[in-house]
Amino acid sequence: MRLERRVTVRKKAHEEGLCLTLRGLTVCTGIPFARIREMVQEGLITPASEKPLLFRPEVSRRIMKIERLSSHLSLSLSVVGVVIDLVDRLEALEQELERLRRGGGTP
Repeated sequence: MRLERRVTVRKKAHEEGLCLTLRGLTVCTGIPFARIREMVQEGLITPASEKPLLFRPEVSRRIMKIERLSSHLSLSLSVVGVVIDLVDRLEALEQELERLRRGGGTP
């Protein structure tokens, strides 16, 4: 018996690229609809479109990072938001430092 999982992908009319529907994102990540909606409400992920609710594919990596922090460290989504903001800022600073080390000059 062969099992298949299908992901619903839509192209937004005004942009290049593909977006995942809420269902598609749920299939890709294994995270329930309600949990993803909760992440949107907390501002942890941003949909590419509100109606219909569409997401850029890279959001799936962010969702998995949120879930790892939430489940492994037993953090609420609001606390995860603070941690992710700090990690994002740290990564941006590291990239800027690397650019400056390579002689990139001013930002």
